[in-house]
Amino acid sequence: MKLRKIIAGLALMSLVALPMTAGAAAKVVNKDTIAPATIKTVTDKYKGMELSYPQVENLKNVAARHIINRDIIDTTAKFIEERQKQIEDGTTNMKVSYQVRFNKDSILSLTILEEGMDKGAAHGFKAMKGINYNYLTGEKITAEGLDKIAKNFKVKQFFTKDAINATLKKQAKEGKVTLLPDFKGISNIPDFYLGGKFGLDVYAIFNPYEIGPYASGIQTVLLTAE
Repeated sequence: MKLRKIIAGLALMSLVALPMTAGAAAKVVNKDTIAPATIKTVTDKYKGMELSYPQVENLKNVAARHIINRDIIDTTAKFIEERQKQIEDGTTNMKVSYQVRFNKDSILSLTILEEGMDKGAAHGFKAMKGINYNYLTGEKITAEGLDKIAKNFKVKQFFTKDAINATLKKQAKEGKVTLLPDFKGISNIPDFYLGGKFGLDVYAIFNPYEIGPYASGIQTVLLTAE
């Protein structure tokens, strides 16, 4: 599977120079010595806000641990900052939580979820962000990084706007995703998370109104390399 080569390469993005052989990448990624990251949950409450976010522990690379934990905090803080006034005024009920999507073979993939209700609003709000790391090095795994590896393995890049729009239209026809009636295409590359049994599945995240109506909620779309 070509996508297996791409994900295998993620673990070595900061350790060896590209290009590399898929076999060498897979050999390193599958070492039993690469233990999952240990994660603890930090919780807090303030007025109408309930907060829960992860922090990694016991990484051999102390610098990587600090880099990852700081980025998680910064990502979570952005949700709070966007509604800081409402929180202080007591006019919102807000919950921030997280989910570990993948934690193995040096790859940690998380989603941070914000949901709640502003006083007097017609309906609640909900938004999700995906953040992904190489926990051996602390390097953040980005869409650009995925496409760089895809290009290195001579696989068609799948995190471009054209490729994602084509996938959205195809899955809409199959009834797997709901698009706005006047959907013209995405304007920004979406967040994503890595999942599946082996962490080989790449899911783009679309919040309400980004591609579909509010009633469709948060939609995740599986992207694949050809």
